[in-house]
Amino acid sequence: MQVPATSSSVALKMVPAVFSPLWLKFASVAGMAVFVSVSIFFIWSGWLRPGWPAQLLSVGTGLLLLWFTSSGAQIARFLGHSLSIGGGWVTIRSRWGEQVYSLSEVHFRVREGLRTIEVRDAAGRQVYAADFRATNADALRAFVESVERQERILRNRDKPRITRAQFVARRAESARHANRESKAFWALVIGLAIIWLAITSGRAGTYKSIFMLFVAAIAILAIYVVGSAIRSMWVGGTTATRFGLVCGSCEGGLVGWGGDLAISTGRCPHCGLPPFKA
Repeated sequence: MQVPATSSSVALKMVPAVFSPLWLKFASVAGMAVFVSVSIFFIWSGWLRPGWPAQLLSVGTGLLLLWFTSSGAQIARFLGHSLSIGGGWVTIRSRWGEQVYSLSEVHFRVREGLRTIEVRDAAGRQVYAADFRATNADALRAFVESVERQERILRNRDKPRITRAQFVARRAESARHANRESKAFWALVIGLAIIWLAITSGRAGTYKSIFMLFVAAIAILAIYVVGSAIRSMWVGGTTATRFGLVCGSCEGGLVGWGGDLAISTGRCPHCGLPPFKA
C-alpha cells in the first residue's frame, strides 16, 4: 500500500515511536533459535527414518519450520530500530543514525497471517518491520488502515454499488455456506471418532467393505474442510470479501453486527458513508 502524497489529512496524523521492548527482542531471538534447532532435527532425522512417506513428512515439516524462521528473520533485522510518523514524514532510527522518508516514498504492508507490519521504500527495499506486539504497533496499524480506507474511498467513488436487497441476499448465501461447513466439520469429527472406536475395538476388519467406504467418505470431508480453510486464508480472503459483504465506499467488511448496522442505518460503521446504492 502506498500512502498518497496529496492526502493532507493523512499527512497531519501522528504515530508515536514503534519499537520492540526488551522482552520481545529476547523472545524473538530465542524463538528463532528454537525453530532453527527443531527444523534441523526434523530434516536430519528424516533421512534416518525407514520408508519414503515418513522421510517426506519429516523433511517437509523441517522445511516448513525453516520458512517460518526466515519470515521471523525479517523482524530480527529491525529489533533495534524504531519508527515514527509525523508531519507527513516517516523517521526510522537505529544506533547507526536515522533515515527520513516522505509518506509518498514508502509502502506499508500489514501481514495478518504473520502478524507483522512491513515498510518498504520506493525501490522496494525493506527498511523497517515490526511485530504486532511491539510498543505502539496498534497505532501504526490504525494509521495504515485509515490510509488504505481513504484510498479505497477515492477509488470506489464512481464505481457501481449493490442495493440493500442484494446485500441481504448475499448475507443469506453466506449463512447457508457457513451452515454447510459447520455440518461438514461435525460430520468429520464424529466420523473420525467412529473410525478410532472401530480400530481400537478390533471390529474394523469385520465389516471391511463398509468400513473402507466410510473411511473414504471421511477422507473426502477432511479434504473439503482443510481445502475450505486454506481457501479462506490464502485464496478467497475473509468471509466478507468472498461473498461481497463489503461497503461500496471503503470496502470494509460488513459481517455480523457491521452488516446489521449498515442495513438498519444505511451507513457504513467503518467510514460513515452509504455502503449501498441509493
